Amino acid sequence: MSWIADGRTITFTCDSCPEGLESTESVNAEYYAKPSESDFAAAWRIVQRPGGWRSFKRTGHSWTYHCAKCAPQAESEHAEHNRNEAERERIKARNESR
Repeated sequence: MSWIADGRTITFTCDSCPEGLESTESVNAEYYAKPSESDFAAAWRIVQRPGGWRSFKRTGHSWTYHCAKCAPQAESEHAEHNRNEAERERIKARNESR
């Protein structure tokens, strides 16, 4: 699991390494953009700060979350996956048109 909520404390765990990060209610409170923002959204904005954690979503799969150390590699792998999917779709379309 990539994140766990315990009350208003959100704990993120990197999907690439054992790194973890906890966002507590007191920290979240100062970052709420609006009263209706969820605890998760506030916590995620905190850990996403420039150079921070990143998330990626592949069609048909769950979101993955990566710490600042692992984010560049995960981003590279995600971009490669997207290129491969685009090529697969191009080939599929070409074969259907024959």
